[in-house]
Amino acid sequence: MRKFYCLILSISICILTQAQFKTIAESPLFDEPIDGLSKILQLKNGNTIYVMITINNGFYIRLYDAKHKQITESHITSKETRVNSGNVESIFEINNDLVILFSTMENKIRGVYRITIDGITGSVKENKKITDTQTGEERKVEKGAIEGVYNGNYVNKDPNSNNYAVAMFNNPLADRDKRLEVIAYDSTGKETSRALYKSPGEKYEYLKYIDMAVIGNSKVCVLAYGYTYKKSSSIQTGDLILATLDAGSKEVSVQELEYSKDMIITGGIMRFNPVFQKLVLLAASRSTKKDEYYGVSVAYVDPFVKKLDRGFDIYPVHANEKCLELFGKKKPFTGMPQNLFINNDGSFTVVYEEMTNYYNTRSSNCELGNIAVSLFDKDGRENNSYLIPKNHMMLSTSLNPFYQAKRDLSGSSLTFGDQYKSFTYLNGKKKNYVLMNDIERNGETVLDGKITTISGVGECNGFYFVIDGKETMPQRKFLFGAPASKKENNLALFTISDYDREKNIYVTLKLEKEGKSKGVKFVWLQPQ
Repeated sequence: MRKFYCLILSISICILTQAQFKTIAESPLFDEPIDGLSKILQLKNGNTIYVMITINNGFYIRLYDAKHKQITESHITSKETRVNSGNVESIFEINNDLVILFSTMENKIRGVYRITIDGITGSVKENKKITDTQTGEERKVEKGAIEGVYNGNYVNKDPNSNNYAVAMFNNPLADRDKRLEVIAYDSTGKETSRALYKSPGEKYEYLKYIDMAVIGNSKVCVLAYGYTYKKSSSIQTGDLILATLDAGSKEVSVQELEYSKDMIITGGIMRFNPVFQKLVLLAASRSTKKDEYYGVSVAYVDPFVKKLDRGFDIYPVHANEKCLELFGKKKPFTGMPQNLFINNDGSFTVVYEEMTNYYNTRSSNCELGNIAVSLFDKDGRENNSYLIPKNHMMLSTSLNPFYQAKRDLSGSSLTFGDQYKSFTYLNGKKKNYVLMNDIERNGETVLDGKITTISGVGECNGFYFVIDGKETMPQRKFLFGAPASKKENNLALFTISDYDREKNIYVTLKLEKEGKSKGVKFVWLQPQ
């Protein structure tokens, strides 16, 4: 009788587990992608497109129609793309096509190329250079002066329209007025505005890019940290500045924001909140270069009057309390912000992840620890925070805060199986979820304050956690149902997945075996 009840309980748990994500369709199995940069996008016409960008072998494209049947599989050689000599900045959809923007270096001049992949045929519609960086006399730059300051090109797209922009930083130029150029594009790829930054006198020696927000066809807002380098000082003298390109303007206007001058801005995310017509800035900062601890703050910026409304420090208090309860008083939550999500009602969500980089003479590894999720109401008050314990070791790599926001723009690297590590936050239509691969027993051992570090993913399965209700530590549930045996594992490539919030469809790659064959398949899921 006991076995009978246990069987009924197991079946009930399995049913409840699968009920949260309904499988809509699956593709046939194909070879697992193990190299390059990958991303999945669901196009507005219902098609799903997958791209894998390699350094030496060009692009690999898979395209599926609205009924999840494969349309085409194509290979675009590196000679056609030139991406082998550059860096991918952003991948997004415009007018049912896949648009890839990447930077190249040719004769010491950085340029930006745009490749458009037809969302119906999978063929190349356009491949052209759209701009080059400004050139001119270069100055002598002290070693350490631009540490962590990338003289590169940055791309961002308005999530509420098909407008996008390119910001080009070139700190080594002697002419201060040429160190930042902003270019705006409309949905057809036509350049609509272009202007150079007008430096406020001799105030800033260097500009560090933080983030950029495109607001329809009206303006592009670039957030930067302007500072003067002093070799003898552990504190940089700087300001948080908002560089704005208004539609039709021939000049990028600059406004200093009243942010703490005692803090060094190390990174941030800026998102436009269309409900309140304000920019929401999530920033990480340190008081000195050697400070091991970061402060995290949120600020509201009015892009129309170009003024900081208010700012406040944040920390996931409830998640930290649970962390101390599980792992002891000497192990508080030390996570860094990785992403920011704006909800339809104007509220927002901040996602954190603990991270530690280890360096040696041969390589570097990054340990990604516990996750925290903080939910804020429309007035910026934190309603609750949640803790999801984990420990993933990323091999031969180092990561920075906000790496997930960057991954959302440009795709995920496929290296050493690390693409199956970390996690993804799904800002759902009805509920919110964290999805990640882990071993099943961590769900039990964590109650005793123990977590097994994941270096290899051979024993892992895909899990989801519902960010809902009063449970500070949500229960884990199998995304694809509990495996039939311990030898069976169902991993998901969450880091390249895509969610269509309007249609409420989530698509990912599932790693599994079919008989003696091992590979991946596309799985289209509907969160309930």
